[in-house]
Amino acid sequence: MAAETAVILLHGRGGSARGTIGLADEFYRHGLIFIAPQAERSRWYPYRFDEPLDRNEPWLSSAVNRVEAARDTATRIGIDADRTVFVGISQGACVLTEYLLRRPARYGGVFIVSGALAGQDPDARQFDGSLDRTPVFIGCSDDDPSVPIDRVRATTASFERLDADVTERIDQGQGHGLTDDHIRAIDARLDELG
Repeated sequence: MAAETAVILLHGRGGSARGTIGLADEFYRHGLIFIAPQAERSRWYPYRFDEPLDRNEPWLSSAVNRVEAARDTATRIGIDADRTVFVGISQGACVLTEYLLRRPARYGGVFIVSGALAGQDPDARQFDGSLDRTPVFIGCSDDDPSVPIDRVRATTASFERLDADVTERIDQGQGHGLTDDHIRAIDARLDELG
């Protein structure tokens, strides 16, 4: 069977493309292709996501371009944007938010796990375009040591302003990273896409 849906996986700081592909075993099915870019030295940018944006440049823009290259790979094999699902974890989730806000379109689904929009003041950032009701899942925990809840909520608001269909889930006591509930949510979206 030829690939019908692409899942682009973005690992966190210290992670790897190989490790993220391993997580994908949890929601693998026929007709999927996984694309997982690898960050140089296992980090997409050097400083915390809530530092001033220019402090993480040019690395952040380079990371966004790597996501675009992964999306281009899916296009070359015949998978449209509305059948492309993105999963970003931790620092990969922060890169994913930046990619989507810089290059909004109708995508098959987005999962932002333990991450948020980069920069010191996300509410002040302006973006053009529309995500055209793209289903966006933003998941974090109330005790995440790296991502404050107010930053998660600001990220949710940014996506809502770009017409995304946002589901925000703040779990209790789950710490930082991908959980079984997140995997179930990804699995459910892939079921919907068929």
